[in-house]
Amino acid sequence: MKRSLLLYLMIVMIALFAALGVLIYLTYEPVSSVVNDRVLYAYFGVIIMNLIIAAIAVLTVYSVERRQARLLEEKNLELAATNKSKSLLLSNMSREIRTPLEGVIGMSEIALEHLYDREKVNSCLVTIAEESKHLRDFLHNLLDISKMEGGVLDLDEELIHMPDLISSLCDTARDITKIKNQKFNIEVGDIRTHYVLGDNLRIRQIFMNILTNSTKHTPEGGVLGVTVMEIAPVKDGSARFLTVCTDNGAGMSEYDQEHLFDGFSRETTGSHLGLSMLICKNLVEMMDGRLIVESRQDAGTVVTVELELPIGTPSDASDTGDLMNSRGIDFSGKRILVADDNDLSREIAAEMLIATSAEIDYAVNGKECLEKFAESPENHYSLILMDVQMPIMTGCGATVAIRALNRADSKTIPIIAMTANALPEDVREVLAAGMDSHIAKPFDFAEAAAILNKFMSKGRK
Repeated sequence: MKRSLLLYLMIVMIALFAALGVLIYLTYEPVSSVVNDRVLYAYFGVIIMNLIIAAIAVLTVYSVERRQARLLEEKNLELAATNKSKSLLLSNMSREIRTPLEGVIGMSEIALEHLYDREKVNSCLVTIAEESKHLRDFLHNLLDISKMEGGVLDLDEELIHMPDLISSLCDTARDITKIKNQKFNIEVGDIRTHYVLGDNLRIRQIFMNILTNSTKHTPEGGVLGVTVMEIAPVKDGSARFLTVCTDNGAGMSEYDQEHLFDGFSRETTGSHLGLSMLICKNLVEMMDGRLIVESRQDAGTVVTVELELPIGTPSDASDTGDLMNSRGIDFSGKRILVADDNDLSREIAAEMLIATSAEIDYAVNGKECLEKFAESPENHYSLILMDVQMPIMTGCGATVAIRALNRADSKTIPIIAMTANALPEDVREVLAAGMDSHIAKPFDFAEAAAILNKFMSKGRK
């Protein structure tokens, strides 16, 4: 705007100068006709030059204002699109949270009204558990996306026995399809490489997301199929596995396929399918693999996954930590210090740890945790589970203080954050404070137990 005013002011000054030239010419008394002609030509030349400069200035002003108007319009359109995208995101997130929450609240009220009807109460508890897992999975998907965007999602490298992994996933798939009265077919080709190194939990997450989406969008009586085979690797020292998951369910339109990995950026998102498939795609690519989705409306979907993993040997188990489920973990003779100011959180952690036969001590704030550790004999505690937001002293503050103690085990004891603070910056903060890992609440018992087992087995790096 200021630039436009200056240009207009310059045009006015040029016009005034031209007018002044004309006025001087009209009042000028020539000495001779020759001089008169020369002055005439000079003044007209000045006037023409001024007019040309004025015309250029006008065109410049017009061009600048047009450009500014176009940029402003583009900015407004971009802002409107951003606001629309945010509104769609909040709307879809609200629906994804409210739907299972409605089930939890509704079934809780029904159970309270039928306390003496054991069958009714059990049915309500099953529904509450299912809806709670749906809500937890949705929150975990959001956190995974946030971690991926923040660059703080790392893949573990542990020994995986491929035949056992395939068998376990197929057993889970059979259980899921059985509930919906669907048929499940499995075909396993020649698996030459039995041991590989990779992130067991994330590989399971990839295929469970795919299989769960297939069962969800396939009607009762439908058919799901999985074919697994080993193919030629791209890199030396690696094994590459091809998995094809098929169903004869609802399928997807071309538009839905084009926007399948957009997460919540479109209006047609009806479930967290977009988030789960986006996570699958990102995880597969992190493992040097690829994911391909082919689908037709009302004709089913085919999801092809290729994963390339380093070849392992049974001897790697001692370095990477063996694969164990939560029920098979035994922490007998180990003592774990749980620091959390929330009574319910301590109770849930206790239920998980009691199944491992570990001895448990509790602290209700960071200061008490620090004091209990400092007053205990060396190597008294095998691991600390640390909440972050606690009164008197935070979990990060307690961790920094523990690491600074003048005793050998203060540097080696694994400290794991178990907190609802789960954004990428929260993860970075706890790691910077000296913690070794991060478990987000609400947590999955099996996943949390696997993380604890890893640090119990190996200790702190």
